Amino acid sequence: MYCSACGVKAEGRFCWSCGAPLAGGGARLPEPAQAPAPAPAPAPASDLAAFARSPQVRQLVGEHAAQARGRMSAEQFLKLFDRPFQALTGVPIPLSPLIGIAQPIYARLGVKTGQERVATVDRPIHEALAALLCSLARNGQVLHEFHLASDGCMVEAVLPSDLWSWEGKVLVALRRTDPRTEVRASTAIKGQMFDWGKSSRCLDALLLDIGRIPVMI
Repeated sequence: MYCSACGVKAEGRFCWSCGAPLAGGGARLPEPAQAPAPAPAPAPASDLAAFARSPQVRQLVGEHAAQARGRMSAEQFLKLFDRPFQALTGVPIPLSPLIGIAQPIYARLGVKTGQERVATVDRPIHEALAALLCSLARNGQVLHEFHLASDGCMVEAVLPSDLWSWEGKVLVALRRTDPRTEVRASTAIKGQMFDWGKSSRCLDALLLDIGRIPVMI
């Protein structure tokens, strides 16, 4: 214990230095400050599925889904040409079913198009996943499959048909590289050789969204 009068270390009833009584046990050294608790370890990849199904993420994705704009599909676009095609050729068969038959044949022959992108975003994998789901919802790309991996996940979504291409797929793999996330994204559209830049526009917008959509969860 320490003397409350002169501050020297002393024992017994009186201070050996100044003679002041040590009633009450004298002054004690202040307790050492406790070290801050260690930061929690990153959640395992298995938590990503539960995170994606959480009410907070569902609400956030729903808000972006409400912003989706209706787009004309390739099938709807081709139907506009049915009557002019019949009048021009005299063939009493609509154009859209003919092309609808040809597209699966080209697909079986291996005809396809698509693009791929690889990037790293400055946000943890949970935020990147939430932003990815929001981007898909806002662009009308319906989630089809969700696969977990030891260090991340892979999402497969439908790339809707429009004026530029038939329906295809969007594949996005997220890999944890704390505190960042590696993103590998690709498109695959079977049955045609060109998509007139649709895949590039889709992937560029997707990567931009994953890096910038606010995720306050």
